[in-house]
Amino acid sequence: MPNSYNVGCKSVKMGDFNATTGAVSNLVALEVYRDTVQITEAEPTATKHYKVGSSSPIKINLMDGVETAAFSVVNTGTASFATLFGGTVTTVDGKPTWNRPKGHKQEIIKALVIETLDGAVYTIPRGSWRASKNLALTETGIALIPVIVEVTDTDLANIADVTWADPAA
Repeated sequence: MPNSYNVGCKSVKMGDFNATTGAVSNLVALEVYRDTVQITEAEPTATKHYKVGSSSPIKINLMDGVETAAFSVVNTGTASFATLFGGTVTTVDGKPTWNRPKGHKQEIIKALVIETLDGAVYTIPRGSWRASKNLALTETGIALIPVIVEVTDTDLANIADVTWADPAA
């Protein structure tokens, strides 16, 4: 297998996850602020088991750490708000207007596909998306929407929760 040295981000896409087949479809490119894409996996949780009288464990069970992808979306248009926060877009005084949903925030389950500049592809088929507003409305700032996508179980034995594909040869 060839070595792969991944640099930069070519694209970040959001899509639908089919809970029956595991297929990812309807991918749409998001406008992501440069150099904000981070993929992180927390350290595994270790549960240590000891036998009486021993200070060293006889067994250590490991539970995978939470894996997330984080980035900032630079498009703060009403359609982008509806995609990332839910709600609706209506026309008010001739202008598209985003309407925040009432009540508790609903979980948004979508696929995430990130491609590096060299063509490697990271995929979360079924991710839980969380977005918030960070609208720096200053002359030197920019309005951003920080997004965190947390890996969730696909609930399908033949579909991995995360995949990483090397660039095409």
